[in-house]
Amino acid sequence: MAGVQSPTPTGGPRLTLARQALAANPGAKNADRIEALQAQTEKTYARAVWNLILKSARERPEERPCARHTLRAVSPAW
Repeated sequence: MAGVQSPTPTGGPRLTLARQALAANPGAKNADRIEALQAQTEKTYARAVWNLILKSARERPEERPCARHTLRAVSPAW
């Protein structure tokens, strides 16, 4: 069907890494997780950034398409 885009996951690679870190060791402290997460990325991000990413990963433990892409898939005229 022309104009329909496949849904894309939200959050990007850092959120995916955070979700994996939470699933792998649910009892760990953020400080320990952040050290491990920083070792997995090329760029070093501030701890405050990682804390926000981990918070988002806790709030949304599964990847799902964002509403914008879902609407576009349902309404190709947009």
